[in-house]
Amino acid sequence: MAAGPSNIVLAVNTEVAVYTKAGTQVSLQPLADLFSAEGQPAQDFIFDPYVVYDPYIQRFWLVAASSHDNPNRSTLLLAVSNGSDATSGWSTHSIDATLNGSDHTGNWCDRETIGFDTQAIYITCNMFAFPTTGTDFKDSKIKLMTKGQFLSGPCCKWWDFFNLSEGTLGLDTPSDIRPAQMLGATDGDGEYLVDAHGGGGSDDTLEVWHITNPGNCCGDNPSAPKLDQNGRPVGSFDPAPDVRQQGTGATIDPGNTRLLYAFWQSGHLSTGQDLACPGVHAACVAYTEVDVGKYPDMSVVNDFVLDQNASVDRFYPAVAPNAAGDKTMVFSVSGPNRFAGTSTVFIPRSSTCTDCANSETSIASGRGPYGRHRWGDYSGASADPDGDGVWVAGEFASTGGAWGTEVGLTMDRTPTAITYTGPLGADGNATIQLSANLVLATNGSPAPLANAPITFFVGTQVCSATTDANGRAVCPLTLNQPDGTVDVEAEFPGSPDFGPSSATHSFVIGTTGRSAVTLTYVGDTTGEFQASASLAARLIDPKTGNGIVGASITFTLGVQSCTATTDASGVAQCAVVLQQRPGTYTVTADFPGNALFGPATASTPFTITKGRTTTTLASSKNPSDFGQAVTFTATVAAVNPGAVTPSGQVRFQRSTIGLGTRSLNATGDSVLTAPILQVGQNTITATYGGDDFFLDSSATLNQTVRCTRTLTGPQSGGLNLTSGSTCITNATVNGSITISTGAAVSISDSQLNGSISATGGLALTICGSTVHGSVGVNGSAKYVLIGDAGDDGTPACAANTLTGTTMISGSKGQVEFGGNKVTGSVILNDSSGTGPDEETTASEIEANTIGGSISCTGNTPPPTNDGHPNKITGPASGQCAGF
Repeated sequence: MAAGPSNIVLAVNTEVAVYTKAGTQVSLQPLADLFSAEGQPAQDFIFDPYVVYDPYIQRFWLVAASSHDNPNRSTLLLAVSNGSDATSGWSTHSIDATLNGSDHTGNWCDRETIGFDTQAIYITCNMFAFPTTGTDFKDSKIKLMTKGQFLSGPCCKWWDFFNLSEGTLGLDTPSDIRPAQMLGATDGDGEYLVDAHGGGGSDDTLEVWHITNPGNCCGDNPSAPKLDQNGRPVGSFDPAPDVRQQGTGATIDPGNTRLLYAFWQSGHLSTGQDLACPGVHAACVAYTEVDVGKYPDMSVVNDFVLDQNASVDRFYPAVAPNAAGDKTMVFSVSGPNRFAGTSTVFIPRSSTCTDCANSETSIASGRGPYGRHRWGDYSGASADPDGDGVWVAGEFASTGGAWGTEVGLTMDRTPTAITYTGPLGADGNATIQLSANLVLATNGSPAPLANAPITFFVGTQVCSATTDANGRAVCPLTLNQPDGTVDVEAEFPGSPDFGPSSATHSFVIGTTGRSAVTLTYVGDTTGEFQASASLAARLIDPKTGNGIVGASITFTLGVQSCTATTDASGVAQCAVVLQQRPGTYTVTADFPGNALFGPATASTPFTITKGRTTTTLASSKNPSDFGQAVTFTATVAAVNPGAVTPSGQVRFQRSTIGLGTRSLNATGDSVLTAPILQVGQNTITATYGGDDFFLDSSATLNQTVRCTRTLTGPQSGGLNLTSGSTCITNATVNGSITISTGAAVSISDSQLNGSISATGGLALTICGSTVHGSVGVNGSAKYVLIGDAGDDGTPACAANTLTGTTMISGSKGQVEFGGNKVTGSVILNDSSGTGPDEETTASEIEANTIGGSISCTGNTPPPTNDGHPNKITGPASGQCAGF
């Protein structure tokens, strides 16, 4: 990223974009199209673009690499803008990156970057042996080119430094050498470059390179620039651990300990890197500033790791300074409790303090987990040519496993505007309320500036106040000056972040010439939370009965206010979005008076009602299969959306029976999963109960539950049901029915001439049927329903006639046994759980006629007759005693 006088230029692997400083994209061009004039290299694989703004020639530089295997090609693609405005077009060039000077090698360029001084540009590359899929690192190369050949031609000539070494006895090969952006330099300062020893691993030394006399490198009779180097110990650095993310075990690669940026300003060389936090197991970012004013002698000015925290990973920093030397660092930030986003810190100039930074500010929060281990590997920082601000760009994890880029301006004072809203006249010795509104003078709707000091001057008197959350400052003042006309002024002196502003008007002290007025409130007296309300008042001159034109009226409603000017009929009107808690307030219209008319006030009660909501209801699968869980999602939204969103709970019902209650999440969704529903049409209702700010609302859907197989009519020889869902309806089954693990069976309006044996089935319902035989259910996974007492909503389950013993044991869900006529005994043992309705907490045996005995043991919770006693001929024992 680079910032020019009027543009921001962003480059990624595939394209380059130009934006206005207001954020409007004015150009988007694929890199292959930008460099199309360079022929074949522009058709090869293009990667690692890097862009800077050069204040000495007031142009942008963009460098990228392209490569190809078989035949082997490696090319530096270089573009320079035709002016300080990046939309003025680009001149492009291509340079064979395999060359060392004029000699071909078998190496290709990776991770190229660019720096500049007053006379030349400097491009560095990590050189690897072909093929491009290999990892055979050879050396780092520095390519120097004077700027004049790009501006007036001919182009292109260069000087290469290669086969470089560093470390003890020069036995190590440097990598990722960073050329500095030389800011505020002279020709004599030359160019500084820097790399971290250790080849991306652990070490504690930086190598600082210095190139002087570049001007004669590239003419007709070139002479070698002078290259010096010296190592400087700093704090030790080790590779950072992988970066963690919220809600997933997938991690992000923070890269190695290579340096990620470099700039020179006022004799200091600054750089930084990723590294392992020295004190905790997390990824950290470091900032290092070295005084190179007496190079090769050097001293460390700043060398610190930013804010170590075991639950936060910080990685891929970038730093840029403004003209005063204050700096902004931007970096990616993630952790086990947050998605990957972008934050900044302010680093004061070293003359103010060293090894210091202010608190972290998030500029883009992550929106979900990132889907790849490889991050975009960049952040960007660029000084604004105005000398005050610093532009930053950083990555954040977007939705769908992708990443996005956030661009913002830091350290640039935002202009403000102040409006005096107090009286313009008052009687001598009167106590008046001086008032003013302070806003940010930015494009679009002006935002109020809170906690700002405002000084009021009325003639020789002074009064001070601080703006509230709405940017309004009010200061009482008792006049003690002679009658006459003076100036009233409201002044904001400015702050490090915001510019100053003031407003001055004439103020009349005394009664001479000032007439009384009639002010009547005529606006809304009720409004809905987060809806717009129209506040209005009419100002009349009682002497003429005409409206007073051009008078300023301030309306105050609770903590909100707005100001309007009277029209030709004397009516002033302005709108406020009602953002206060619903309740009863007072709305006040205030005319402060002016040189002709005295002040007046009118007020009336105002009611803010709760906001309306809408609820929508969706099913995860409709129709669904019997035995299958269904998830219902209720979404509650405000009819008038705003900063406050509905909260609270949603109750889900099947007909009149409660399925359960769930809270709304941050996006307004409430989710409930019903483990099983009965065959047929299930009317599902979701009812939002409202909260302190919003009214209730509801939504209904019909959930159809069906079977994968339906049996009707005569069925001979019995049935063996082993899987899926089966509906037996209006059937006559001659033989036994066996139900196995995983099967869900619904029997309705049928005659069964044989026993029913279910072991480990998902669910069993018997409704409106006759069973000539025993019923045995063991270990049902979800639910057993054999008739109900007509109190469980729809679809209802009609009572049955059972001529044998009914034994239900080990059910994992609720048992409903109601309204049946049973000639044998009923046994319920060792059942547990609830459902299918979450609000039904116990098995129910109710309103049955039982010719034999009833026995219940080991059920958790104990069963109940739900207030509908059974008629039992035999004994009732255990938990069913008294049923």
